[in-house]
Amino acid sequence: MRAAILVLLGLMVSRGSSAQTAQERLERARVCHAALDFECAEKELAAIPLDALPEGERVEALRLHAEACLALGREEEAVGHIVAILGLRPSFSPAWPPTWTRVFERARGLVPDRLPPVIKAVEVGKAMEGKPLEVRAYVEDPSGVSTVSLVVPGRPPLQLKSEDGHLWVGTVPAEWVKPPDLAYMVEAFDAAGNGPARLFSPANPKKVPVAPREVPLVRRPWFWGAIAAGAVAVGTGIYFLVRKEGTAPATGSGRGDVRVEVQWPGSFVSR
Repeated sequence: MRAAILVLLGLMVSRGSSAQTAQERLERARVCHAALDFECAEKELAAIPLDALPEGERVEALRLHAEACLALGREEEAVGHIVAILGLRPSFSPAWPPTWTRVFERARGLVPDRLPPVIKAVEVGKAMEGKPLEVRAYVEDPSGVSTVSLVVPGRPPLQLKSEDGHLWVGTVPAEWVKPPDLAYMVEAFDAAGNGPARLFSPANPKKVPVAPREVPLVRRPWFWGAIAAGAVAVGTGIYFLVRKEGTAPATGSGRGDVRVEVQWPGSFVSR
């Protein structure tokens, strides 16, 4: 029992010492790397027991090692370090110069794709009641995009189509487009079956305002009401005008009046 305890204590001390050494070597590697002394950095990094480092520092050590190898022209070694990084951080995407980026892409091709596609953007036109609505989604994935769907609550998923695998286009049916708005989200799967990637969510969908349909003037109730009111007003005015003239007292011909009598066939007599 006592011997077992001593062995456990020895392992713990050894592991603590190893971790400390790893931290010190990583710090020296950082200094060498910053000074562009890549041989010095590689020497320190090669001596680090990666298992003794936390995941974040392990990824950093692998990155520094890969960059040192790339700077020294040892691309195959760099590929091994990059593959190890992607195994820990699939989303790792360094801002490297083009020559290094080509090596990174080759390394990434050796790692199984475990990430869903990335939905870069979605464009929707102006929504008008009762009119079809075009939707355009830009989606990317290293394994290729398999399906992209527009999901409207209460409706079956609308499958978008693509010709180049990046731009996906679809049309929302006219009967789905109703005021006050159209709520939607976008889902995508890649060719490796990863997903769904989502832009927006069922709990927080994107809402597009829908403009009400414009009703023709002759189909608006107030228009005919105004016409009827105008007709009543004109009719009433004519009625009272005629009634007033019909009840006015007769007046004789005053001085200066001219009376014209017509005698057939076509003679006129003025008085």
